[in-house]
Amino acid sequence: MPLQLPDLDDRRYNDLVAEALARIPTDAPDWTNHNPSDPGITLVELFAYLTDMLLYRLNRVTDDNTRKFLKLLNAPAWETGDLGDETRNAVLGIRERYRAVTKDDYEFLSTESFNAWLIDASTASPSLASVNLVARAHCVPQRDLEAGMETDRLALRPEHVSVVIVPAAETPNPTPPTVPASAGDATDPQPSQAQMSALLTFLDERRMLTTKLHVVGPFYVHVSAQLLIGRNADAVEEDLTDAINPCLAGLLNPLPSASGGGWPFGRDVFASDIYGALEKIAGLDFIADVMLDSRCAQGDDKCVVASPIWHADGDFIGLAVEEHHLPVFERPIE
Repeated sequence: MPLQLPDLDDRRYNDLVAEALARIPTDAPDWTNHNPSDPGITLVELFAYLTDMLLYRLNRVTDDNTRKFLKLLNAPAWETGDLGDETRNAVLGIRERYRAVTKDDYEFLSTESFNAWLIDASTASPSLASVNLVARAHCVPQRDLEAGMETDRLALRPEHVSVVIVPAAETPNPTPPTVPASAGDATDPQPSQAQMSALLTFLDERRMLTTKLHVVGPFYVHVSAQLLIGRNADAVEEDLTDAINPCLAGLLNPLPSASGGGWPFGRDVFASDIYGALEKIAGLDFIADVMLDSRCAQGDDKCVVASPIWHADGDFIGLAVEEHHLPVFERPIE
């Protein structure tokens, strides 16, 4: 069945006149006489009539024009087949996301498109069979995240685009992952050099010509929590600890899980998030205070320290996270 061409503009004379009259109070509030005898209304009706004729011609694209458009979309050597089928194929081809232009394009191509390509390519290329799929991708425009210092990574670089990826637990074979990691596995997954190189090659064919592209692993903010809590009289302290630690690890899980898509890149971690996550734990009566801390082990160049956020009255609110940072729960509570 041929693809039905859309009506490019379905406005008619009465619609155009009504639209123009509706704009008069906003654009020309001193113009109060809207009767047909007013010279301005006469001009509005004249322009609406001329526009209506142009819209009529707009929706009458000839077959010759259609063939010219299709040749521009396909290639100069394109041969015309059935015009309806060729138009349908061209429109469907345009809808297929291939070129990386927007932030969403990069993230879609780095996950769904790359994973599908990797599964197919790994069959023919054994070197790709050990490359993990991409569980998450986050595009940071105008940043060079391969820079060595955090100040350089935060510097505005209009020609650069960086894609931060979190590897899935599975390699391409036999099937893509559905749940790459459980909520309790809050580690610092980093992509291999082979995975970053494969994705960079995949995106390089799809980027804009002047874009300087970078593919990097996440920069993790290690978050620890100190809690002052009250437990029910029949609750065992060890049981509460065993419940709280996995709960916080699941909240700050960098990988997608059955409960969600992982903590968002660049989202600040607030004390209120901790309250909300722990309030459903059985045996926990109340939470009197929450203090979050961020530290990095010496020599860990993929770890960054988050700055505390304070309320104007001096109360602790949470930890500030940059756009390319990803929080992860570091250690058991104290």
